Amino acid sequence: MPSSRPDAAAPSAASPSRDSAAPGASGSARATNTAAAKFLTLQKDGEQITSDLIGMSVVNSAGENVGKISNLIIDKDHRVTGAVLSVGGFLGLGAKSVAVPWDALKIENRDNRHVAVIAMGNDEIVNAPDFKTQAQVKAESEAPRRAPGAPASPMTAPRSSQ
Repeated sequence: MPSSRPDAAAPSAASPSRDSAAPGASGSARATNTAAAKFLTLQKDGEQITSDLIGMSVVNSAGENVGKISNLIIDKDHRVTGAVLSVGGFLGLGAKSVAVPWDALKIENRDNRHVAVIAMGNDEIVNAPDFKTQAQVKAESEAPRRAPGAPASPMTAPRSSQ
């Protein structure tokens, strides 16, 4: 995967066509051109695929690990606008999701591996507000409300043995 600015390589469905055959090409080349217009057959230089990004380590400017990319946020125009980072915790336990704008990350090659670099300190990222999906917000708003300290479910009285 070539080292590049993430915003230059952000996946997009806005322009699905690829280079086409030269004008005046033979009928078989035109058939290939038609197939190329419907299907992508080759990853171009400067393009990244999401499997290269999901799970990628995120480091701060000092090279300290701050988390991993766990998801991408794509807008209605099919452009990557943000990255959800899994930060904090140990071995995935206690980690939380924090989202940052896509252009806050820069993909670099460090020590023969690609990492996403963010210009924020660990404390700033770990103390950032949690990111919630629309589904999480909806589930929280529909959850039954209970008084603080009340049990999660009502307890039933034991039956007498008379």
